[in-house]
Amino acid sequence: MPKKELPEVEHIELSDKHTRRRLIASIVFALIAVAMVGYFISSLLTTEPGWQTISSSALNSEEFVLQYNFGSDATAMNRRLTKLYTELLESSVKLFSADTSFENVRNLRYLSLNPNVGIELDPSLFGALEKFKDRRELFLAPIYDEYSSLFFCSYDYEAVNFDPLKNDDQRQFFDEVLSFALDPEKISLEFSDNNRVTLRVSEDYLAFAREYGIVKLIDLSWMRNAFILDRVADGLISEGFTDGILTSYDGFMRALGGGEFTYPVYDRTGMTVRSAANALLQAPSSVVCFRDFMLNSLDAQHFYEYDDGTIRTPYIGYDGLCKSAVSSLILFSDSKSCSELLLEGLPAYVADEFDEILLESGRIWCRDYVIHCSGRVKLGQIYSKDVQYTIKADPD
Repeated sequence: MPKKELPEVEHIELSDKHTRRRLIASIVFALIAVAMVGYFISSLLTTEPGWQTISSSALNSEEFVLQYNFGSDATAMNRRLTKLYTELLESSVKLFSADTSFENVRNLRYLSLNPNVGIELDPSLFGALEKFKDRRELFLAPIYDEYSSLFFCSYDYEAVNFDPLKNDDQRQFFDEVLSFALDPEKISLEFSDNNRVTLRVSEDYLAFAREYGIVKLIDLSWMRNAFILDRVADGLISEGFTDGILTSYDGFMRALGGGEFTYPVYDRTGMTVRSAANALLQAPSSVVCFRDFMLNSLDAQHFYEYDDGTIRTPYIGYDGLCKSAVSSLILFSDSKSCSELLLEGLPAYVADEFDEILLESGRIWCRDYVIHCSGRVKLGQIYSKDVQYTIKADPD
């Protein structure tokens, strides 16, 4: 895979005028831009060799971008790849959905609707749930739903109804949910042979859920795309498609082949988001980016900004409140999947204070105009306009 360069992105001064999403950067799919590798040509009948964007009609396909480097048999390979990619993406989106039921699909929604029943799952979903054996994020589903309602508000007077920091009744409801969600005696997952999982839910929690109209008891929420992307990437690799880059709009990426690629490093200070640097990374690699600001229009489903600039993010701690220890954290690895990096980063990022000791993978994060980095990475195009960023290489 050849080295791919990205143009430097100018910093974004966020307006102080009343807008729905003041922190939406004027960059569409800025993180997905890491996969843009030059000018690509396509037509309905033929595919030229070189880097191309793969189209898909799958559910939620607008949230993902697959770039692939075709050889001399580009047209035939493109047809096979498009078919495979669409099938993998469609099945993965359905499998990890907690909101929608699909015929003959035992997904997260199916688990919520069938508590205390042993259910045989697709191995990918079974494996994903196993990764949360010692964690409780999955069971914050009712709280994720409330934040989802907050994020889709258009005005502050609507948002405060769903915000536990601005509404005492909502805070009390969150506390009641947490008394169940954080207690393994009230809700838990039981794993058995043959990919069988039982969602164990106590009778009092089920009664509480019925009283408040809670249907969703388990959910990956904002983490879902990491698991979808891993399943699709692994499926592509198993079929021999390894010269590509698969990216989601919300900061998950898998570079499937070899070579080098650049990944943008953004930093927010106050109301300004800057392109602090570009990171040169080695493929194959997985990348996960946590960030407390929006970079594209799709981010509106995971963020809300009040008129005073206060931001609510999707990163919810065990107290039911939004937490972002630093403005952004990039984790990368040539041996871990996106979902594994995600789970590694949760304790460090979704916290009141950033604790780098909790991390073992390569990482990049910014504070006070200093770019901290660790691992196999080179930083270039360092921002130096209205402020000067510097680099601090931390020990591995």
